[in-house]
Amino acid sequence: MTAPTRDRPLDVTVWYDYHCPYSFRAVEWLIGLGPDRVRPRFRPFPLGQVNRDASATTWRLWEQPLDYRHDRGRQDRRPLHAFLATAVLEARETGVVVERFRLAVYRARFDEGADISNVGLLVRLAAGAGADGPRLAGAMADESALREGRAGLADAWREARSAYEIFGVPTLQPRDEWPFYLRLDRAVEPDEAADLLDRIVGLRRDAALVVEIKLPDRTRDPTG
Repeated sequence: MTAPTRDRPLDVTVWYDYHCPYSFRAVEWLIGLGPDRVRPRFRPFPLGQVNRDASATTWRLWEQPLDYRHDRGRQDRRPLHAFLATAVLEARETGVVVERFRLAVYRARFDEGADISNVGLLVRLAAGAGADGPRLAGAMADESALREGRAGLADAWREARSAYEIFGVPTLQPRDEWPFYLRLDRAVEPDEAADLLDRIVGLRRDAALVVEIKLPDRTRDPTG
């Protein structure tokens, strides 16, 4: 198979988590390419569930109250609030607004070190992205309004684990192809974004028998 052409957008499912810097880089890269080049479908894959109970037979993130205690005592690492706020916006706002919000949450988390389990912060980020902030605030305080978002989290988890045994994020899946896990060691510059997409997807298609390529520690001096 050959590398993807640029005469039509690439449809790709992206499993992500707001607390993963590699997810941030991939999401920012793919959104930055624009809808004429790539059409990402974002699916939540909560690392809080992986770290707590990967089998999801007892503890389930999507069933927890918003004030649940994080298992490692880091309350600022709770991912449920941001996932549910995103689900609310996906149901009520335009795709452009949701993209702006998604990137704003990531930037608040990694550029500012903010606590993205803070509902007030999420409402401000949503308003800054062009969403109806008060409506989001009301939804986050109304458990019945969050029911669909919780169900969506459960559905995404089942899809990721039962269909593909996905283990981490970001995981990308071009349409009608097998998903693959990807880590980028820095943000993608705009002038390299499209070529990088072509190379990665093309390699995955042309070398389908390769299941893993992993680099050794690149921070070490090979001469020393």
